[in-house]
Amino acid sequence: PTPAPTRVVLSIPFAGNAWESIGRALGSEYNARVPGVSADVVLAESLESQVDAMEDGKVDLALEDAETAYLAYSRGTERSGSPHQRLRAVGVMFSIAVQVAVPASTGIERIDQLRGRRVDVGNPGGAAERASRIIFESHGLSYEGMTPSFGGGNTLERFKSGDLDARVFYSAFKHPVIDTI
Repeated sequence: PTPAPTRVVLSIPFAGNAWESIGRALGSEYNARVPGVSADVVLAESLESQVDAMEDGKVDLALEDAETAYLAYSRGTERSGSPHQRLRAVGVMFSIAVQVAVPASTGIERIDQLRGRRVDVGNPGGAAERASRIIFESHGLSYEGMTPSFGGGNTLERFKSGDLDARVFYSAFKHPVIDTI
């Protein structure tokens, strides 16, 4: 008798975008090309929930960003504060661009020039905010040295009104707002 296929659970975040398209295609390829494997694709609540699920043994693979995996491996997550020892990188599927957009009128050309500025870092605890903290720390900046905002309103309108000096975008592909600045 043929043994039952080994079930592999692949977790993907963010329904309806590149992450889901790539994850579902990967699951289909596992099922079509890897003998003895049955891949199930599940949608996760967030990037952090995926690393927690991996640490808990609930999923086998996840499409994850480097920042979340690094922070979970080295520090833990908000839900689980101890370092996640079960995480391993398998390969790079696609790159994520962290883009910092500023109006030309600000004169900002370097990250360290964000000191004292109003910077939208995305949603609290989200991927853009986590990436922002890592990038700012590497340039000797902290939130105490600037005025962070968290995912507030229309970026272009805020730039035009002078309410915002910079915005951090975290996207698998060039963010469309950047083309209009």
